[in-house]
Amino acid sequence: MPDYKVYLIGDEGRSPGLPEIITCSSDQEAASKAVDLSNGRVAELWQDMRLVAIFPKDYILSGSR
Repeated sequence: MPDYKVYLIGDEGRSPGLPEIITCSSDQEAASKAVDLSNGRVAELWQDMRLVAIFPKDYILSGSR
């Protein structure tokens, strides 16, 4: 099963410190766990060098970045 990394994003970008590493069997499972871990905050989900998703999904569309 692949490892994924969850980075929490603050007002100034990625939060300092190490990402949360989760092991999941699929992108969908990892996304579900990432949403739970983010607890309503903005987060990026990565698998190796591939950006899987950004949560919450409306963050990208809001122009906040």
